[in-house]
Amino acid sequence: MNMLGASTPMKRALSITAVLVVTLLVAGWIAWIRVAPPKLAGSMRADIQQMRERVDIPGGTGPFYASERAIAAAQHVFSALPLVGMTRQELVAVLGEPSESIAPSGSLPRGRLNYRFDGGYGGWEYLLRFDEHDRVTKVIEKGLD
Repeated sequence: MNMLGASTPMKRALSITAVLVVTLLVAGWIAWIRVAPPKLAGSMRADIQQMRERVDIPGGTGPFYASERAIAAAQHVFSALPLVGMTRQELVAVLGEPSESIAPSGSLPRGRLNYRFDGGYGGWEYLLRFDEHDRVTKVIEKGLD
């Protein structure tokens, strides 16, 4: 026995356990930090492309408004993709640039991205909130009237 009262095999078992615990904690942390963007099925990629479709409405000033198909595609994409936990960079790589990007002034660490699909008669807006690590923490869905 040594001065701590534990035998050498017991110390070895405790050391191995400690190494395993630390390894699992580090692996979990790395997995959390490096969340890979989701793999997209062909239909999801098509919907993401469809979200960009814009149309002109009678009396409008050009193809500014989201088409009905774009609004429906956005509803499908934002309900189906696991956006919470993605980084801003991953999100933009998957969805493309948003219609609005607002970063609060001052030293506030959180920002947001707004994806807006306004059909001129209604539509949807998706407000994404980020934490201090630039990861999506919340997706707020708002109907437009």
